[in-house]
Amino acid sequence: MHVGLTRHESEVCAAEDEKYGVLHWPSRLRILQGICEGLLYLHEHCRIIHRDIDPSNILLSDDLIPKISDYGLATLLDQGQSEGKAESFEGTR
Repeated sequence: MHVGLTRHESEVCAAEDEKYGVLHWPSRLRILQGICEGLLYLHEHCRIIHRDIDPSNILLSDDLIPKISDYGLATLLDQGQSEGKAESFEGTR
């Protein structure tokens, strides 16, 4: 059983482990690099701050290409604004 997960989440993870097996470090690194590239694109080209990045908001294609999802807490920066102001933190947890 996966630590810290509900029974249902653990069953989903176990099914994914059976489908993909244990990911090797090069695959994990490619996934991480894809997430970083996606966040960089959102920040620099779209001026979006996601504000809720966690494993449940990263979807993987069959080829293990990461896709960032759930933009419910995202903030769109104004044209001259270079960073978001976090007067109050919001999140799902």
